[in-house]
Amino acid sequence: MKHPPVILMHGLLMSSDTWFDAGPESSLAYLLSDECFDIWLGNFRGNFYGRRHIKLNPDEDSEFWNFSVDEMDMYDIPAIVDYVIKYTGVKKVNYIGYS
Repeated sequence: MKHPPVILMHGLLMSSDTWFDAGPESSLAYLLSDECFDIWLGNFRGNFYGRRHIKLNPDEDSEFWNFSVDEMDMYDIPAIVDYVIKYTGVKKVNYIGYS
């Protein structure tokens, strides 16, 4: 039986790698996947995986870094949830955050 999507979101100054660090026998991403959950890993702006922008280069444009944790909560998380809902066609998702 396939379970509903689960979004795993890392904490501040981390990345989605957090969900794999303990290895296949212990990491939550692996454990949920083994139980047939549809796993989605988010990445906040500015981490290793979140450095792309349509106009700004994080290594050259200081404006890239002009954001706050509040903006992540107001814009980034809802955008991730909305994307997963639209892509999968489900009405709601499970969200697990860590910090």
